[in-house]
Amino acid sequence: MKKVRNLVSSILIASIFLATPFSTSIVKAEDNIKNIKTFETKEQYIQFFDQNNVPKEKQKVLLDKLDKNILWDAYNPDKVKEIPASFNTFDIDDPLDNIRYYRFEDGSFIKIETKASEKTKELRKNQENQKQKYSFSGEIRPLSVISDSFGAQYTDHMVTKTIGTNIVAGFRSTFYISRYDTSRFNGGPSWDQFASGLGCNGAPSIQNIRDVEEIAAPYNRAAMRKIYWQANANLNVAWPTKGITLGATIPVGTTMSLYLALVNHSYYVDSVLPSNIYN
Repeated sequence: MKKVRNLVSSILIASIFLATPFSTSIVKAEDNIKNIKTFETKEQYIQFFDQNNVPKEKQKVLLDKLDKNILWDAYNPDKVKEIPASFNTFDIDDPLDNIRYYRFEDGSFIKIETKASEKTKELRKNQENQKQKYSFSGEIRPLSVISDSFGAQYTDHMVTKTIGTNIVAGFRSTFYISRYDTSRFNGGPSWDQFASGLGCNGAPSIQNIRDVEEIAAPYNRAAMRKIYWQANANLNVAWPTKGITLGATIPVGTTMSLYLALVNHSYYVDSVLPSNIYN
């Protein structure tokens, strides 16, 4: 089994699967998606749980649900609706390598992960060395973004959404978050787009909706990129999708997305936009 961390090392990820007994399909038979694999053994599930710090008592709950074919909370639309938009929003001063979990009562989780490129990490180390060498004032945040008092630069930056174990999507971008002015994408088109287990044939498409944030009353219009694809099967997954009630079957041909929005001195990652972010 490939470790989840290896899977997300070069792509941005989002994943959802319906809890089922071992070695069974994760969606209804008539809605099956090719190339989706659940873990084949209890030990593989335990390894995944341990990698994501799921308590032992919660692991027992999740394994029991699998045996009884009971849906995990992370795949339950009614539970997913409870997640606040703030969970998907990243502040300019957050660490560059950032793993954020939303953990449900049964131990299942949704995970958003941001990851720096090695180039950005090296630039940041050089910046820290210069601060230390010349005794520059100001806080030094380990492996944070290349930042100053005006804003922060994210180079070859990956953002990841994970729900469950094996349905994934994402892309890579370069952008600048301003502390006082407009934020923007400034490194050319986004790339390394990927989706698996969400009814995507081949690589998703990329849309540059707006490169520079527009600041004007009564609201700001976010700088925004997204990847998108058309579902090649009817999907029974709790993947928030524009125009589809969460929990309803996503019909074949439906456009599904993953957004990266730069707005209000922060950035937002999810498959739909909250009401306070305008595109």
